[in-house]
Amino acid sequence: MTVRKNAMKIILEVNKGAFLWKSLDKYRNYDEMPLLREITSGVIRNKTYLDYLIEKSSKIKFKKIHEKILTILELSLYQIIFMDNIPSYTIVDEAVKLAKEVGNRGSIGYVNGMLRNIIREKDFSVDLKGIEYLSTFYSHSLSYVKYIISLYGEEKGEKILKLNNSEAPFTIRTNTLKISREELLKKLKENYIVQIDKLTDSGLKIENPRGILDSDEFKKGFFYVQDSGSILISQVLNPRPGSKVLDMCAAPGGKTAHMAALMKNEGSILAWDRDKKIKLIDENTKRLGIKIVKTQINDSTIYKEENKNEFDYVMLDAPCSALGLIRRKPEIKYKDFSNIKELSNIQYKLLENASQYVKLKGEILYSTCSILKVENEDIISKFLQENKNFEIVKTFDKDTFRTDVTMGSDGFSMTKLRKIR
Repeated sequence: MTVRKNAMKIILEVNKGAFLWKSLDKYRNYDEMPLLREITSGVIRNKTYLDYLIEKSSKIKFKKIHEKILTILELSLYQIIFMDNIPSYTIVDEAVKLAKEVGNRGSIGYVNGMLRNIIREKDFSVDLKGIEYLSTFYSHSLSYVKYIISLYGEEKGEKILKLNNSEAPFTIRTNTLKISREELLKKLKENYIVQIDKLTDSGLKIENPRGILDSDEFKKGFFYVQDSGSILISQVLNPRPGSKVLDMCAAPGGKTAHMAALMKNEGSILAWDRDKKIKLIDENTKRLGIKIVKTQINDSTIYKEENKNEFDYVMLDAPCSALGLIRRKPEIKYKDFSNIKELSNIQYKLLENASQYVKLKGEILYSTCSILKVENEDIISKFLQENKNFEIVKTFDKDTFRTDVTMGSDGFSMTKLRKIR
């Protein structure tokens, strides 16, 4: 019962605004961590769908179900539908024990009756149509579903909704300062199932990554854990060896380290961030053998005149809604983004500052881990209207190139700009 009880605690924390990964991190040394992660992630990913089925089957009005009892039903129903390796009688027995601990006699009977009825009926259908069906079955907000369909069309849109509810792939970037991708592939294949990442020049996908962060290859700095889309951003900017680079929002330093590798450890990179997490950059650059990065705690929304026209390249991976990271942070699906305009104002201010730091003929890479146009194309459009001395450099024939889960990547948007006068 302990794993279900811990799962209930975590889900309740997430419902109150906690990040799932932070709540799970408290149990990182827990023996049953794989099962705990599977149940909690599964419930958060499928919450709307699970709640729909509970409401459809319940004799008690949904809003009157106590939050702890509702969570017990959610995690039990998730196991019934998605985890065939756990017998139904075990799921019901564990749920009843947990209800007995946190509820009253009525709760025990309610949970027992509900779950047995659901198992008997086996009706997991959603009696809705169109966008409402997609929103409920895949547990995404109506507004998100409408946006995805408008952006990608119905067929690809539904595929994205489905993949958003799956586990993200484990991708690493080869540290080419120390080893080639081919050499690293050969070494890792001795203990892991590894495939070439087709989206990037240096990525590898690991199907069974357990223990890889304790491997000699990791300790020697042969790779850095990084999503394909994130790798692609630095690859698109592609700073040359010997150049001077500014990374305005650098922590935890994946793109900083990649740029250093692309520059062959020649030149200089100034890495800014306002967070003390910037220490992670120092730790990673040391492990990776990088010598050209200088870190500095700095609020990049505040313009610094002393850095005007100083850099050949500016990397601006702006803070954003993170709606491209749903697979890794499923709770994001249920966040309130009423402050998106305020966020886009910050993004625009950062881009304005970046435009002052880059030299004539220098380049800026503006990126976010969001697929929303208000955080990407709209920012760029406004910027170009007000800054006629910049032009777009196309990325794979697109003004703004976007990765998504159908590519085996998280959702990133990237636009390359050049200062022409």
